[in-house]
Amino acid sequence: MRGTNKKFRWVYVMVFFIFMTLHHIDVVLLGPVASQILNSFAINQQVMDSLTLLGIFLAGICFLVWGYLYDSYSRRRLLALSGLLWGVISWLIGLAPTYTTFAVSYVASASANTGYSGIYSLVSDIFSPRQRGKITGLLLATQTIAFLLATILIEILDIGNYWRVTILLAGSMGFLMAFVVLWVIRDPKRGQSDPALSEMEIKGNYIFDKDIAKKMIKNPAMILLWGAGFFAIIPWTVISQKMFPYLTVLRGLSQIDVYLIMLPALMALTLGYPIGGMLGDLLFIYKRRGRIIISIAGIVLATLCLYLSFSVTDLRGLDFLTLLTFSGLFMALEQPNLFATLFDITLPEIRSSAIAVFMVFQLAGMTVGSAMMDYFAAKIGLGSAILWVSTGSWGVSLLFLIGLLFLLPEEIERLRKHLAYRSQLEARFDAE
Repeated sequence: MRGTNKKFRWVYVMVFFIFMTLHHIDVVLLGPVASQILNSFAINQQVMDSLTLLGIFLAGICFLVWGYLYDSYSRRRLLALSGLLWGVISWLIGLAPTYTTFAVSYVASASANTGYSGIYSLVSDIFSPRQRGKITGLLLATQTIAFLLATILIEILDIGNYWRVTILLAGSMGFLMAFVVLWVIRDPKRGQSDPALSEMEIKGNYIFDKDIAKKMIKNPAMILLWGAGFFAIIPWTVISQKMFPYLTVLRGLSQIDVYLIMLPALMALTLGYPIGGMLGDLLFIYKRRGRIIISIAGIVLATLCLYLSFSVTDLRGLDFLTLLTFSGLFMALEQPNLFATLFDITLPEIRSSAIAVFMVFQLAGMTVGSAMMDYFAAKIGLGSAILWVSTGSWGVSLLFLIGLLFLLPEEIERLRKHLAYRSQLEARFDAE
């Protein structure tokens, strides 16, 4: 990779990291003040759930729209627009005088919460294939980091009585980050860090092509990747939503005990994302299947640790804490490698769209996972539902990954040949 982007790429990563962390904090903070919001507008939880469902539906559409836009126009300007929308919509929520204005603003927040595909696409054009996994993992860790920081803020500050001010302050960060993105980030050429093109000045302007996108949608390897992402997100959803009530209500632990158990697991999960990406990058140097091998290892070990943790009777002991912590670590290994694998088999001009579709599958997986938990918890109990929905979902994801083991080398070679041909065209263009 040549040019200014290589010199300042770690500055870019810092901007992306701060952008995503602050935005996730803004999203997370709405949860703890939900009861105050309900009281402010005299609505019940059922109404709030309906708004959330509308937001999920809109988010699925917005993911795809953002993906297309990022592949077609300036990613820098669109990311700044995403930050601007984040600020504007948060302010509208914080200032909403009536239920109608709040409802419209709350549902519309999906348009700002779904603009991350451009960040990952930029990473693929700033860092070489041997580095993309760990950078992607670092950015994925922002979600759990934001959750931890938001939890600390909630415990320290009495934000419930000042929820409007809290949302306004969080939204103000969107305006700030929009300015920072415009000031700091420069949009690299698509494909600039891929090996075949990294040592030349790219003259061509490669943007979204609907025919290439249609081929991507029909690509068996891509379908397997999306399927793996769909099922891999279900255990994360189940554990994050249901483990706390399981430990407090059914197993009788105090909130302090649960925090002491869950905090190491969350920290391990946070570290697991960049560690998984780094291990995938390292093995990818020697094996084209390297990233998928790390993903498979993560699923197998996470499943084993979670299963063993549910067989422990003393939840206050070191055994349960250790097993749950390692479950968090291992379950994080898969996702950064799926993102990096997607870059390894996708043309640069449709990577945002490919990531966007991946995120739609994950959004669907989160929704299905929540519904599955409600159904099976009523049938077999909350504890058994957590265990079997999580391990079963990992098992299905594992099957998709095994299928990728057979298809991946050929798909990587196909992309490299295409980019090598593109490099010849670029060299000819320079000569003329």
